[in-house]
Amino acid sequence: MRARKLGNERDRYGYFVLDNLQKFVEQQTAGRGYDTSRKYVRELIRHDKDRQHLREILLEGASSETTEPVDAAYFDSLRARASRQRSR
Repeated sequence: MRARKLGNERDRYGYFVLDNLQKFVEQQTAGRGYDTSRKYVRELIRHDKDRQHLREILLEGASSETTEPVDAAYFDSLRARASRQRSR
């Protein structure tokens, strides 16, 4: 299999994709409305970064001490607080 460079020479980061993946990248780029494969890859990186951040905060929350129970009353108080903030 051969690898092909996607993007142009002005790209800050060049990357190579095997021939069998290049068609997929081209389809995703066109099908999702990206102007270039570079924009598609940049969006993939952003999503990956967001997933990693979410994982970190979930793990942090899971390892933190328990506070008050999360029940219907808890969510009612959250809704009331949000409603008060919206009306300001």
